[in-house]
This record gives sequence, C-alpha cells and structure tokens, in this order.
Amino acid sequence: MANPFVHIELNTTDVDKAKDFYKQLFDWKLTDMEMGPSGTYTIIDVGGGTGGSLVVVRAIGPSLSSAGVQGALADPTLELHDANGATLATNDNWKINDLTQQSQEAEVQATLLAPTDDLESAIVTTLAPGPYTAVVRGKNETTGVALVEAYNLPNESRF
Repeated sequence: MANPFVHIELNTTDVDKAKDFYKQLFDWKLTDMEMGPSGTYTIIDVGGGTGGSLVVVRAIGPSLSSAGVQGALADPTLELHDANGATLATNDNWKINDLTQQSQEAEVQATLLAPTDDLESAIVTTLAPGPYTAVVRGKNETTGVALVEAYNLPNESRF
C-alpha cells in the first residue's frame, strides 16, 4: 500500500532536526513554502501512489492537556492546502463540515480517528499523490501547543 501512514508533530524546539528525522524515517520530500503573513510552512510530499487516497487530517489541542502538555491550544482550526497554496478544505470543531455546515460526525467516527474533544478539528477527504500543507491556527488568534496528524487510510475503508 502506498503512503500507509503520516504523523506530524509540531511541538518541537528544533524544527530542522525534526524535518531531518521525518525525512529520513519516511523518505519524505520536504519543501518550504511561503504562506504570506502566516509565515513559512513545510510541504511534505509523502511519495507517489496510484489514484487518490482517503486521508484524515486532525488538529488536536484541548485533549493534549490530559496528556500533560502545558499550554495546549484551546480551540484549533485546520486548513488543508495544495502545492499551489490553494485552500482545499477547512475545519473548526470536527463534528461539523465547514463547507456544508452539516454533520460529519458519522464520517469521521467511521475512520476510528475521531478527536476526543469537540473543539478539535478533522478533515476527511480523498487526495491525489503529491504535496499538501496542513495549517493549524488558534480560533480568534489564540495561541498554544497543537498537534497535527495526517493519516492515509486504505481505500477500502471508505464508509
């Protein structure tokens, strides 16, 4: 199976060392991309594959406190961008789809990767092989520690 799993932690004091670690561990291609006033983000190309892949991208904040993380981001929002910087999807509070304003609770739960706190974010989508960027921000310009995770699911797991 191509690209079986991707996990990205943003909580680091040495970004270059973290990049080197993941690049070597997963054989990823990393490219820095200027995202305007938001700063520079790293695009991670997890490699080729055939067709699209079902992915779940999560922004975890509040539940980190129960794991002992100090200063966890209270209400993370999540954006998913393509290689050109175009926004593909956004989410604030995982149970509601930002685009449709309809419930996506069953869809996210079916992946077995539903966040444990309602204020955390999740995007479920199918992506073609290539580089993508996940951006996590605090709602209303808040700051804190967050964890962004990306999971590539087997295509047969589509609900």
